Amino acid sequence: MLRLQELLQIHRTRAAAGNATERRVALETIRALEELRAYRQKEPPGAHLAR
Repeated sequence: MLRLQELLQIHRTRAAAGNATERRVALETIRALEELRAYRQKEPPGAHLAR
């Protein structure tokens, strides 16, 4: 499975190279992935594995 950082890089590339629709979707995805990263940083280590 791709790591969060790899997903961010893929979508940043799509945002830079895509048409308007691809750019909008990529930017929305980047925002969601960054929110996920921030949420995970607030959790204790391994907490996401307990779900």
